[in-house]
Amino acid sequence: MKLMAKMEKIGFFLVWFPLRKIIQILPPKMLYALASLAATAYYCVAREKRRLIAKELSLILPDTTRENLTPIIKRAFNQYVKVQLENVLMGAFTKHSVARFASIEGRENIDVALARGKGAIILLSHFGAYLTILPILGFKGYKINQLTQPPVANHHDSIHQLKVKEYDRLPVTFFESDTSLMAAIRCLKKNELLAIAFDGRNGDKWVESAMCGMPALLAPGALRIAMKTGATIIPTFIVRQKDNSHKLIHHKPFDLHEGENHDESLAINMQNLAAIFEKYIYQYPCHYAVHLQRMRHRANKGMIKHHIFPDQRP
Repeated sequence: MKLMAKMEKIGFFLVWFPLRKIIQILPPKMLYALASLAATAYYCVAREKRRLIAKELSLILPDTTRENLTPIIKRAFNQYVKVQLENVLMGAFTKHSVARFASIEGRENIDVALARGKGAIILLSHFGAYLTILPILGFKGYKINQLTQPPVANHHDSIHQLKVKEYDRLPVTFFESDTSLMAAIRCLKKNELLAIAFDGRNGDKWVESAMCGMPALLAPGALRIAMKTGATIIPTFIVRQKDNSHKLIHHKPFDLHEGENHDESLAINMQNLAAIFEKYIYQYPCHYAVHLQRMRHRANKGMIKHHIFPDQRP
């Protein structure tokens, strides 16, 4: 496992530094073909990672046989490698390339939300190529901001700094949750979009909800902000298509329900959001499997506070 971790770090370094500019100019068809080959090779050598992903999938898909899990795991590796490729490509995104990269379903739901004049929260999860949602919306003409979490402790500083520099070119504004929360909230007052993930890794005020047949800890930040500001929540997901383009799916504005008190309101609404999220996990488990495995690994190492399914152990 330690050898594989070192190989992964070397791979990230090579992709982000000597190869980044080459990657950003190669034809997409060639890039995705190379990514598929790299994913196959990665799957073959990463035995321990395969085992851990299988454990995570067996928790959320308990009725799936080992034989039927194998193709899901292969697709998970393929998805993961292509998402890393797209993270590198993002720095070179243009309005033209984004138009070919993704289609949007439910764009009218954003427009309806913004018509209310109190901004809209694009509710994200670490599902699929979630980072690309931001420049897609930015290049479509929306003023988009994201409330981000600080990088994990072991993230390569030089790669993180390069990512920040690359992504600064995009029509997206980033705010770190630990230092710029009020600045992010002001975006909503200006009737802009604010992207927030609700399966976050940091914090200490998670709300427990039932998801995929297990208790799950989900971050209530988006709900708290919506309840405070009146902003509309738009649950949003991105799904890879067979040709490696993406479909960006915006759900209808999420209706907030009121309980007898603040905590009950949070619990009711988080459970309703979890019900939406689990449908995507069940339908596209390969879009989330590697993230679950990485969260478990980091939580066990003490690098992050918790795993989304805290009561389960590998």
